[in-house]
Amino acid sequence: MSFAQQGGVKDESMKDALRPYEILATDAIGNPTFIDFISTKVKSDDTSVYEFLKTIYGFDENTTFVEKEGSAKEQNGIFSKKLFQHYKGIKVEWGQIVVTYKDGFLRSVNGHFTPTKNSRTVPLTPVDNAIKNTIQKIGAEEYAWENMYLQKMLREETQNPKATYYPTAELLLMDKNINEGETDVRLVYKFDIYALSPESHKEYFVDATTGEIVYEESLIMHVGGSGDTRYSGKQTFETQLFNGSYRLHDYTRGNGIITYDLRGNDGYAPFWDFTNSDVNNWWSSAVYNNAARDDAALDAYWGAEMTYDYFLEKHERNSWDRNGARIENYVHSSIDNTRIADWSRNNLSTVGKIRYGDNDELDGNPWTCIDLVGHEFGHDIEATTSQISSFNNYEGGALREGLSDIWGAMVKFYAKPLNTSIYAHGSDVSAFRNMSQPNLHSDPDTYQANHWVFEGNTTNLYPNHTNSAVLSHWFYILAEGIQQQMQ
Repeated sequence: MSFAQQGGVKDESMKDALRPYEILATDAIGNPTFIDFISTKVKSDDTSVYEFLKTIYGFDENTTFVEKEGSAKEQNGIFSKKLFQHYKGIKVEWGQIVVTYKDGFLRSVNGHFTPTKNSRTVPLTPVDNAIKNTIQKIGAEEYAWENMYLQKMLREETQNPKATYYPTAELLLMDKNINEGETDVRLVYKFDIYALSPESHKEYFVDATTGEIVYEESLIMHVGGSGDTRYSGKQTFETQLFNGSYRLHDYTRGNGIITYDLRGNDGYAPFWDFTNSDVNNWWSSAVYNNAARDDAALDAYWGAEMTYDYFLEKHERNSWDRNGARIENYVHSSIDNTRIADWSRNNLSTVGKIRYGDNDELDGNPWTCIDLVGHEFGHDIEATTSQISSFNNYEGGALREGLSDIWGAMVKFYAKPLNTSIYAHGSDVSAFRNMSQPNLHSDPDTYQANHWVFEGNTTNLYPNHTNSAVLSHWFYILAEGIQQQMQ
């Protein structure tokens, strides 16, 4: 009786006698993919597991299994580990077995085994030829290894002065027909190629005998969404499909851009994801322009993506720390129900956090418009790159606030170039500083001139914000020219 036939026994009274283990699933060619142990006592040591697998799959001594480093886990006394299939020392792609065990005996075996007996293991096509021919077939205008900035970033991140995006190949065996009823095992080179123009990043499997590309898989996994932001109209953004719904998580930029819902909490926890179950990943105003004003979260999220893109494209800066640091938005904060947005970062952390209040004491429009996002992100840039202290809020703190207003204006211009109020800070909510005409909001346009807040003033609670107008007004004149200022 074959193992597959054993799995078909119907009489439950004979279960233990005839089916000491049960084959619950098989692949296209009939090999078991899930085995549940009933009463058979197969030991979980490496030798016993290997002999059992050999009995099940019928392979010879050329096949071995290597435990994946760090795969061993334990939960409630049940252990598991992953085993990678090899043939004559060559790894078999997609050949992976997971075994679980308890008290020294197997509980289950599941995974995929590829029959590799008599497979070729000596390549005929030189690896350099395989890579060069694939690059030629792609025909991109620029590749990642040709971009000095990306190469420099890679070497800094890996702390390897020789790191490169140029492809490095791995010799593997793979079943070209893995989901079909007949195997076609090939000896292949596996490598990835990152092209910048036009953009593509794929893994290629090239036959090491014939040189043909037998399989390719994209490494860029975009889940594009779009929606009605509160302040910037319809916009598109990256999202993540998780447990059947989309959430505001973007892992295509640095180490991630995430937007959370604080639901009125005054700290950073607890928090929740903003989610969307719409099959088209459409975040409509009909749903999110609700009593909670959740559409404001779309502004914070899209604004953070645009801020990241601005600094990367215009200043070759990968997030605020140059190393792709994670950015987290926290919307609906109650730390201050007046107009508020703030940033925070522990010196040991690689995460920059921005909170946004709902502005309930004024007009109820949350502070998530794009120049405010760029402003708060800019504070992390300043903290990372400068020694400007906020201890003296009248001057040092004013410099930091002025710089952040400048960043906010630049990000707004980058993302919304047709906006007519680039220099009116926070204009999408309600402008409260004006870089072109600071006096409109009782801010100074010159150092220690009219409206300047001098040290010792106790009536102005935010002298750094008021005095910051001097620097941001200087930037306006620099950008637009003195003639524009005089009109």
